[in-house]
Amino acid sequence: MSEIVRDLYERFKALNETLRLLLAVSALGICSLYVLGIVSLIAGPRLRQAPVVYAEAIVVTATPTETPTPEPTTTPVPTDTPTATPTVALTIVPAPEVPTVEATPTQRSVQPIAAPTEPKAEPSPPRRAALPTSTPKAHVTPTPHKRR
Repeated sequence: MSEIVRDLYERFKALNETLRLLLAVSALGICSLYVLGIVSLIAGPRLRQAPVVYAEAIVVTATPTETPTPEPTTTPVPTDTPTATPTVALTIVPAPEVPTVEATPTQRSVQPIAAPTEPKAEPSPPRRAALPTSTPKAHVTPTPHKRR
C-alpha cells in the first residue's frame, strides 16, 4: 500500500508546478463543496422551522446587556536586577454575576415538512393517428456539362 502512495506522490511531484497547484485547488474546492452540501442537508430543515416572529424578535428587538467596564490593572515596576524566571503579578478579580439566560422556545413549523413520496406515474396523453403520407421519390434532373 505504501508503495502505491509513494508512486503516486512521485508522479505528483514530477508534474509541472502549475498543474500541481491546479490539482490542489480543485481538490480543495471539491472537498469544500462536499462539506457545504452535508451542512446544508443538516441545517436546512432546522432553518426552515424557525418562526419568523421569533427571528424578528431576536434581530429587531434585542437589547444589549449592560456589562461593567473592567478596571485597568497596574503594571509591575521593572527592577534593576534581572531575575532568572520572570514572575507575572496576577490580579484577583471577583467573578462576574451569572447572566440570566432565557430558554430557547420550542421551534414549531408553520407547515409540516412533507416527507418525500414516490412519484406517481401519469398516463401519457393519447396520440393522434398518423396520417398516411406518400414517400418522396428521388429523380435526377439533367444538368448542362461545363466546358473546360
